[in-house]
Amino acid sequence: MESKRASGAWDSLSTDGVRSGLDIEYCKAIAAAIGLDPMTQIEWIPASSQDRFEKLASEEIDVLIRTNNLDDIP
Repeated sequence: MESKRASGAWDSLSTDGVRSGLDIEYCKAIAAAIGLDPMTQIEWIPASSQDRFEKLASEEIDVLIRTNNLDDIP
C-alpha cells in the first residue's frame, strides 16, 4: 500500500507503529481476498504525490489506495 502520511480516519499511525483507518482496512481486505495474511504479508511503502503513479507502473507497489484525481494521472 502506498501512503504519503497518516491522515486521520483514512490512515493513522499510532505511537507504537500500528496503522489503522479506512485505507488500511481496504488494503487488509484486498490482501485477505487474494489469500495473504493481512497482518504479516503487507509491506507499507511510502510514496509522494509526485511518484506514486511511477511506483505503481513500475510494480514497486501493487496497490494504490488514496485520494486520486484524474488530473493526478500522468
